[in-house]
Amino acid sequence: MSGLKNLLFSKKTRKILLGSAIATGCIYQYNSSSSVGSINQINNNSNNNNNNNETNQKKEKMGILGNILFNIRNTKANNVLLCEVKSQPDLMNPSSSEEEEREQTPLWKQDSYVPGASTTLNAEEQRDIASREVVSWMSQQLIPGVSVCAMVRGDTVFKAGFGYADVENAIPVTPDTKMRIASISKALTSAAVGLLIEDGKLDVDATVQTYVPEFPINPAYPETAPTVRQVASHIGGIRHYRRGATTEIFSVQQYVSDAVRDNPDKLPPPLAIFVSDPWIDADKSAPGQTYNYSTFGYTLIGTIIERAAKTDFISFMKNRVFQRCGMYDTYADQHNTIISNRSRQYALTGGKNTNNRYSSTGVSVNPQLVNAELANNSYKYAGGGILSTSQDICRFGTYIISGQLLKRSTLDIIFHTQQTNNGKPTDYAIGWSVKPNHQIKNRQIVGDINPIDNTSTRRVTDTLDNKIIYHTGAAVGGSSIIVVVPKYGVVVCVLANLEGVKGIIEFGTKLANIFVPKGDQQQQQKITEI
Repeated sequence: MSGLKNLLFSKKTRKILLGSAIATGCIYQYNSSSSVGSINQINNNSNNNNNNNETNQKKEKMGILGNILFNIRNTKANNVLLCEVKSQPDLMNPSSSEEEEREQTPLWKQDSYVPGASTTLNAEEQRDIASREVVSWMSQQLIPGVSVCAMVRGDTVFKAGFGYADVENAIPVTPDTKMRIASISKALTSAAVGLLIEDGKLDVDATVQTYVPEFPINPAYPETAPTVRQVASHIGGIRHYRRGATTEIFSVQQYVSDAVRDNPDKLPPPLAIFVSDPWIDADKSAPGQTYNYSTFGYTLIGTIIERAAKTDFISFMKNRVFQRCGMYDTYADQHNTIISNRSRQYALTGGKNTNNRYSSTGVSVNPQLVNAELANNSYKYAGGGILSTSQDICRFGTYIISGQLLKRSTLDIIFHTQQTNNGKPTDYAIGWSVKPNHQIKNRQIVGDINPIDNTSTRRVTDTLDNKIIYHTGAAVGGSSIIVVVPKYGVVVCVLANLEGVKGIIEFGTKLANIFVPKGDQQQQQKITEI
């Protein structure tokens, strides 16, 4: 194994570093022989001399590496912080007229009790289990660093950093570490779409050429232009990255929005990266014909937002979304800007003789940790170019489902899952995936409706009781997920500084379900920062 792999992924390191998390006066240490991990509770108030001697002996045996690892382990005492939300508007008690109150009602239910769910855990047990699950997942996926946050009905009940933000300099992940959120950016962009709908400046059923007239007409379907809704839900016929040597994902070109006046070098706008060849195969590119996930589609959506709002995308997001939600640690991923607490990005390679093959566990057969390729994300701020913390993303999710950022009627549009022209459901709305929550057993399932059926009198937001709303992200040097359980007000975000992580949907859903509360009578504990 290489030196870096030895440092990160040896059995000794996993046990000492990646598995350690400190909460409420106890050290929880990962046991690498267990698939989930085991808890060794160490009484910090007794046997101090014996513990110190034991520690020194271990450090002597491990030499310089031992000193680094033990120092990082001690530093991680500040990494698990359980805290209240910073001073924000009251999510639970919005003040407004009767009509506005109806529009701002949180999606979580006041009688939300689920028989058979894991609802008997107290807050400390929830945090313990979450920590062990994170450590086990990191070990299986060989992830250098992870940031995790969970919020329940506006309260931060768990936030933690695990592993390294910078492997080479042994800098640990903390809850303040900023990582690439990748395609979670699309969910943030959906909020901008919703705000412009409410402003009366954007019609999601208008064609994209209504706002960006220079965008080309599909020559295969010249009389049928895609709508904003279709492009935002990936059924507009727009392609994703090319594969192979010509892929644009590793682009190092700097792009500047044409809404930004200060562009002395006359750098191209983001649309330039794909506008000369924007369509998938002609036999699949009719609007509404095929679901084809496309980050370039969101590059177009970002431009539409700029034209409708008459300002650049990042300024709009900062003024209308980030500041409103208290997301003070969220930035455009500009590679030449100094951003404090920014994580490094990593990848795993399979080595010379493995051709990057993957085993059944999703990890390279002969994994080697390397720095991720350089990538300039200036062409895709709307689709995958944002840096943030896990807590900022949880704040965003909470503001969305609390009704304090968008009206309920707007959420009915944003969470409205689409279907193709032949009636095949896509499970994707505008910037969000919406699917059944299969990990909760024996629940009272509320009958679904087809949200496309305009004859129904039920609102889309009334059909989410048995659902999760989520978005994953897969960027150069980063993997991510936000999971929202609307009925219970649970929002979980996981950010990892490794690309190509497998099984993140299942892991994120499992983590979110740990924090499903036991009805209204169980109050989540508010824990101040250590």
